[in-house]
Amino acid sequence: MALRRLRRRRAVFLDKDGTLVEDVPYNVDPDRIRLTPRAGAALSMLHRAAFRLVVVTNQSGVARGMFAEEALRLVEHHLRRLLAGEGVPLAGFYYCPHHPRGSDRRFAVACSCRKPVCQLLRKK
Repeated sequence: MALRRLRRRRAVFLDKDGTLVEDVPYNVDPDRIRLTPRAGAALSMLHRAAFRLVVVTNQSGVARGMFAEEALRLVEHHLRRLLAGEGVPLAGFYYCPHHPRGSDRRFAVACSCRKPVCQLLRKK
């Protein structure tokens, strides 16, 4: 029964940079992360309409050596706090740290989780 109910849940998948938050290239500084105008109100409406809100974002700055993957945990935490202030829970935060031309060999791959490929959406 629980699985059947879960399958019927609706979700909206949101890009982070330039959509959910103001686009500051390769920014992982929580103090510089701000919601885009009217994002809070729009997400609140979606939440009240019973949509789960999930962030799905490419973060090639990890592969490019611009910031550590761990920095994205602080970004997620801050984003959750911002949205909680709007009365909006975040159902998930998923990111792809890869880029085929990255400088960090651990992440310099052509992967199946980088948007627009859909594998990132199938993680959970």
